[in-house]
Amino acid sequence: MRPLEPAASFNRKAHEDEHDDDEGGTGLLTSFRPGYWYTPFISSGADLVGFTPTLNRVVAMPVWIGQAVSIQAVGLNVTVGGAAGSVMRLGIYDGDSPGYFPKTLLLDAGTVATTGVGFGAITVDVALPGGHWCWLTAVAQVASPTLSSAQGTNIVLSWPFGMSDSGGFPNFNTYEETGIHQTTGVSGALPAEWPDDDYQHDTGDATAIVQFRVA
Repeated sequence: MRPLEPAASFNRKAHEDEHDDDEGGTGLLTSFRPGYWYTPFISSGADLVGFTPTLNRVVAMPVWIGQAVSIQAVGLNVTVGGAAGSVMRLGIYDGDSPGYFPKTLLLDAGTVATTGVGFGAITVDVALPGGHWCWLTAVAQVASPTLSSAQGTNIVLSWPFGMSDSGGFPNFNTYEETGIHQTTGVSGALPAEWPDDDYQHDTGDATAIVQFRVA
């Protein structure tokens, strides 16, 4: 999981050094700092690209929530604006046990306009319990923009940084080649439960990098 200023670059080594004592020197981030933006840990095996998502297709990326935290905003970065009316709907789903799939909707944050270029955010107020996986979701509606995205196999780390799957964490990249889920046909509000027609994200596709800011 990485703290970011919106649309800024990330120095993994500096972050690891800064948080070296968070979990016995393992580098596992278990605490959040107020006012920081965070994303899932993007694997070094993934490519960071500009990508135009398929209209009305919800894509979900897992993120480990190590401690109870309040979220005050969610957002993403637009590299090429979409046509008139273009918006991205953002949300958060709780994970099933052990966390392989999105399950229950925790937040439908609504939409952010994506006709222009730059970082777009939505103010929210949601509390997330600690010690479980959540899924950050994004879906293009009306018209698709081009977004800062991650592409390839093994998009996300299989477990929280500094730990192994022997600790009981799901290995997303063994179960799902990309670690990403998606479902289609969502032109309005996000469904209360993740649909049964869920399918694996193709390695040729990419997923928008959704960020969240801690209160």
